[in-house]
Amino acid sequence: GAKAIAAQSVPDLRDRVEIAAALLGKTGNVRELARVLTDAAYSALCLGGDRDAAAFAERATPVVGTLDDRYLLMVNTGNAGLSALLTGEPAAAARAFAEELALCRETVVRPQSYEGLRGMAAVAAAGGDDERAATLVGAAESQRYAQVVDPLGLRLARTYFDPGRERLGTAAWDAAARAGSALGFEAAIAYA
Repeated sequence: GAKAIAAQSVPDLRDRVEIAAALLGKTGNVRELARVLTDAAYSALCLGGDRDAAAFAERATPVVGTLDDRYLLMVNTGNAGLSALLTGEPAAAARAFAEELALCRETVVRPQSYEGLRGMAAVAAAGGDDERAATLVGAAESQRYAQVVDPLGLRLARTYFDPGRERLGTAAWDAAARAGSALGFEAAIAYA
């Protein structure tokens, strides 16, 4: 599993995941299989393999569903949302991010809400609701904690947030983001 996630290209990731999945299937380690598929979805997103990410998340969904693990379900749901967003399915992305945020509230995993809030911000920006997008970006930043901005985060900024900031204007974007950062965990999830 660790070797699979360390892949440096999407084709290599696919190959490594297949090997790991076959070995984990033989041992019956369903939990580790769910983790590998879920992690592979996020790795594919970071590598720009959006369709592969969607396939990994879809493949992980029934495996994760056999486990009583709300955290893993939350992570997989977020991956499904990100892959839906980046493959041009904003309605499916919004549903997945709403579910991810509900799971964040239920499990009180505040750092994971960073992803769901940014996902909802990207959906808003894709729909032209730039003030809402900026507010959600600010709300997400207040929940980021020590998470670094990875290649996927930079891609979301370039694709959705930078154009939204340009359309809205920097001063208005920054004001909305400040308002979002003041919402707090519960209010931010409710706003999303």
